[in-house]
Amino acid sequence: RRRAGAPPIEGGLFAHAALVGAGNSVRRAAATSNGTFTVAMPGGQIRKALAELMGIDAANGIFLLISKDHGQTPIRCAVANFRAQNGVLGVQSMVVDTGVVLARGRGAINLRNETMNLALYGKNKKFRLIRIAAPITVKGSLASPKIGVDIAKAAPQAGIAVALGALVSPLAAVLPFIGPPLAKDADCGALIGQAEARGAPVGRRL
Repeated sequence: RRRAGAPPIEGGLFAHAALVGAGNSVRRAAATSNGTFTVAMPGGQIRKALAELMGIDAANGIFLLISKDHGQTPIRCAVANFRAQNGVLGVQSMVVDTGVVLARGRGAINLRNETMNLALYGKNKKFRLIRIAAPITVKGSLASPKIGVDIAKAAPQAGIAVALGALVSPLAAVLPFIGPPLAKDADCGALIGQAEARGAPVGRRL
């Protein structure tokens, strides 16, 4: 167990940018940039509460947050590839593989107004009775992004639960919240190798 003051995420972060833009400052050049951007974390630790919530394990993740549990789970790897067009970095692929959840991401980072709008869709690696089908969102300014849950995406799931509860039995209402087939570990070796091939210096880490 980590000390209470440990950061929520720990690990080495490696990146490579192949961007071309015009402007008389780095900020203006970035706002018009085109090209590619790759970020990789070949290993590390994430607070288990945050990892559980990426899979929206309502029972365990929220309990861990409320109890202020600072236990950690490994980050096996995390790799994100972006394509830049006129200052907007669109996600081509994003994988975050932890000890308990495998998550994939979508969205974009806008360098013109310095904001982001990303969503992580997680799948648990272990059985969870209560799982809400809603992505974790990372939105707002690059300087201070906000993490939340897009609960509107869970509306169809909740509607099915209500219908089953009314028509069949209260126990049947739980069925829509039981998780889908469990996720398997990502091929981190291949993902990190691809990031290195794109220029991220993961193979030269100290």
